Amino acid sequence: MKRLFACSLAGTVLLSAAACTDDGRSSGARTPPRVTASGSASPRPSATTREDVAETARTQLLGTLSAKDLPGPAGMTTAAVAQRSAVFVWRTGDRRLCAAYAGSGFHVQSCLPAAGVPPVATRPALVPVLTLDGEAEYHVIGADHETIVSVTCNGTPLRMHRLPRALDTGRALYVFEVPLQSVGRVTVTVDRAHTVTAEHADLIFTHHVQGRPVCR
Repeated sequence: MKRLFACSLAGTVLLSAAACTDDGRSSGARTPPRVTASGSASPRPSATTREDVAETARTQLLGTLSAKDLPGPAGMTTAAVAQRSAVFVWRTGDRRLCAAYAGSGFHVQSCLPAAGVPPVATRPALVPVLTLDGEAEYHVIGADHETIVSVTCNGTPLRMHRLPRALDTGRALYVFEVPLQSVGRVTVTVDRAHTVTAEHADLIFTHHVQGRPVCR
């Protein structure tokens, strides 16, 4: 799970129909493709500023969505907020999963096809869902038959939280973020039936590239 903005999906090609305006693995999983737009790392804003940034980005984004891609009854969830932009995840009226990165006069938005999400696994598993690259690298990941406790890069905890259950389709969905241009893989601590164990999820670039932060 690079550079300057990406929307991607794993396993099969799950992400479709990206729209841009202005300037715009777990074991066995394939690295997802991505769509990029300009952005750079920035300090995290204050709580008050975060609300303003998110609201501005949300208003801008809603004004660009087609009728079929508008949020359904559960509304639009703010998955992450950066200095000048925000990431949103939602389900449409026909239950397709959509995600977008918006702010600073541009947006990238895409929705999964109705049959695009892999079925829930029969065994505990991590399922990469999408990757968003902007002021940080944001990963939405699913957990089948297990609960994600934490995500770390070289032992350092990363920002991670579960997305609302209204977005679930039989699997729990989480979002975590890593610094831009990180390579390697993160360690995901999960709880399976009250047994804690560690798994790994690959970032977009799995091999070391000089000058880029490496997660192991």
